[in-house]
Amino acid sequence: MFRNFSYLLFLFVFVSCSTNIHINSKINSNIEIVDISSKQLKFMKKYSKMKSHDWSNLMLDSIYKPHFNVLEPYIGNEREFLDWMHYERDYILKQTNKKDNSNLIEKVKKQLYQTSLEMQNFTNYPIYGKWVVLFGSGTVDLGGFDDGTMLIDLTHDSNKNLDHIFKMLPHEINHQIYSNFLKQDENKVLHRIIGEGFACYVSYKFNKEKNPIYEELIFTKKEYEFCKKFEKGILHILKKNYKSNDEDKAKQLTDREHHYLNIYPGALGYYIGFRIIEEYVKIHGEDSWRDIYQMKPMEVLRKSKIIEIE
Repeated sequence: MFRNFSYLLFLFVFVSCSTNIHINSKINSNIEIVDISSKQLKFMKKYSKMKSHDWSNLMLDSIYKPHFNVLEPYIGNEREFLDWMHYERDYILKQTNKKDNSNLIEKVKKQLYQTSLEMQNFTNYPIYGKWVVLFGSGTVDLGGFDDGTMLIDLTHDSNKNLDHIFKMLPHEINHQIYSNFLKQDENKVLHRIIGEGFACYVSYKFNKEKNPIYEELIFTKKEYEFCKKFEKGILHILKKNYKSNDEDKAKQLTDREHHYLNIYPGALGYYIGFRIIEEYVKIHGEDSWRDIYQMKPMEVLRKSKIIEIE
């Protein structure tokens, strides 16, 4: 069901739903917020008693077809989309009717706008691209399509708490900035781990180092301490794989469910990437991380001197 969707990352032209948010869904005419969720919620409430056939046609014509390039790869074909709308309706209405979730969608869009402006000022780089807000399959909380379009799925369990979305925004916005400047090169493993580590590092700095590093890495404290204790072995893994163009290896090193050699924490590449950025900054100055947006991953690795490279 979930096809051609990249978890983060590196990061389609579709029709934007109308929104009443005062920013007109754009940030300096560079970022567009595509709000599918408001129309989904409206139709779930307003047309719940409509005849099944008519209801299905309305959902397809008003939601699915205008946003086919988002909904087909993320939720599935027309039948799968309709099944999902039926199945999730009661859950979504229950969540959005809670007192704490009043104006849920507008709060998310407002925070996205605000954080994007702050990140633009913080990084000194322009932010442009699309963000999609929807009730989806719940496969990811926040993530990106291969073309750089970012997504917030309000159905995901983690997103029941708006604080989780707000906390993750700097990380995901950094992916968007980075992917706008630096396209995928031949070193898929290195590109992926530096991309994730860089997003964690910039989020850490953006938050003025108030959050522990392990939280920015989405690790437990125990997992982070394990990595620090056995960093020598982790750097051996880096040395063995940094030249690889194997997409499966790249995914394994950033997959929360994959434990390298069955002993290391999942998403080990986040830790490796973060450490590469840390070492680069130690050598080149506290503001040198801003240069990384336009540097190839191999150059960053070489200048970090964290390992000897051939």
